[in-house]
Amino acid sequence: MQEKQEDEETQLRGLKGLKVKHTADELAEGETMILTLADKNILDDKGDLDDEEQDELENVLAVRSIFMYHKFLLCSDRIPSRGFA
Repeated sequence: MQEKQEDEETQLRGLKGLKVKHTADELAEGETMILTLADKNILDDKGDLDDEEQDELENVLAVRSIFMYHKFLLCSDRIPSRGFA
């Protein structure tokens, strides 16, 4: 039991200081949000390691939703109009 609590405390210390891309307003009371590390460039324009950016957490479902919406918009341009009113 104590070992499990120590593992949870260790995990929480690893998250300390991470930035979250979303606001508290985007989370309804009692709702669970799955956060993952956001994608970022690891190299700068010169090809050197870019470690100045801080790691950020983002809502994986929100990112997927935005991706699917953009994909829909791209595909809808290719769908020929059938003349339905």
